[in-house]
Amino acid sequence: MSRILVQRYIHASVIWPLLLFLIGCILPGCYSPAPTRQPSVVRMNLPTPTPRPPQPIEPVPLPTPTPPPPTPPKSHIGPVTIVIDPGHGGKDPGAQGLSPLPEKTIVLLIAHELSLMLQERGARVYMTRGHDDFVPLDDRADFAERLKADLFISIHADASRKSYNDGATILIARNASTRSKTAARFLKAALEKANISCRPIRPQRLRVLEAHSRPSLLVECGFLTNHTDAQNLSSPQYRSHLAAALAQGITDYFNR
Repeated sequence: MSRILVQRYIHASVIWPLLLFLIGCILPGCYSPAPTRQPSVVRMNLPTPTPRPPQPIEPVPLPTPTPPPPTPPKSHIGPVTIVIDPGHGGKDPGAQGLSPLPEKTIVLLIAHELSLMLQERGARVYMTRGHDDFVPLDDRADFAERLKADLFISIHADASRKSYNDGATILIARNASTRSKTAARFLKAALEKANISCRPIRPQRLRVLEAHSRPSLLVECGFLTNHTDAQNLSSPQYRSHLAAALAQGITDYFNR
């Protein structure tokens, strides 16, 4: 009998709670889900930002323009005719002085370099002699006349009994034309700019300048009787430097 009571008790303790749960689900509103818990908001007392006035927009700096390079000196001459006359030659050695080379050799070497420099600048260049030849003065003058030379320049080296005499000298004819005088001034300025000592321009009776009508001058490149001048004129580097100065002076004359 006691076993039957226990079974009924277990049966009642299981059945009744289940029935109550089902009735609660069937009846509307009898069941509501547990409310969702909202996350708590933590409030922080932050300082109120102060409004900033609008800042001006700084312009982007532009690169400084590079100035154009300076205009180089004019180096082009154009189709002018230039006659270069290396003095002496052949049986006429010219001055000897203190240099191991005679005047005729020194001036021929300078003339060759000057000729090349002027040709590179667009000039038509002719030489009265290109080798160790003797050419009479009248033939040299006639050569310039026949070619209608725009400039005739005779190259020489000087000599003096006074060994202290030094420097280059530019000679013009006694009846020199205005163009001859102008060319002489430009050549003197170019020599001085190249730090080549140059004596004052001097008029002199010279047949190679007076026996034709073309603009002309004669350059004594230095004194072979002066130790420093003779040493310089024996140096290929100095002769090139001298030829470059003469070329620049001639260029300046034609581009004046």
